[in-house]
Amino acid sequence: MEIIRGDTIYKKFQRHYCGGEVITELPDKMFCTIKYDPDMEEFLIQKTLNHGITFNPADDYYYLKFAPEDTDNLPFTNGVPLYMDIEVITGKYKRTIIKEPVEITSEVTHARNEG
Repeated sequence: MEIIRGDTIYKKFQRHYCGGEVITELPDKMFCTIKYDPDMEEFLIQKTLNHGITFNPADDYYYLKFAPEDTDNLPFTNGVPLYMDIEVITGKYKRTIIKEPVEITSEVTHARNEG
């Protein structure tokens, strides 16, 4: 996944049962975490259900939003991706549903040029 530093980025996703049916019940908790290293305690960005991750019952999709301030001060990754996953917790059930590399790339129009 590419995040252009300082941009508003949305990622749309669904949860599915093993048979492919869409899961429409909300989990107890959901986290999207981005780190330099998956073994680190410290994260660069973390979004949670209703705080950066929203569910739209009209289309059964979750929408993950990265706002400009989430990435404004992050360095470019220069081809070395960051680690991102989305984890769902419901009761004793805990599952990583998405795991993918993230690259922070440069923008041409900087915030100081937008005023």
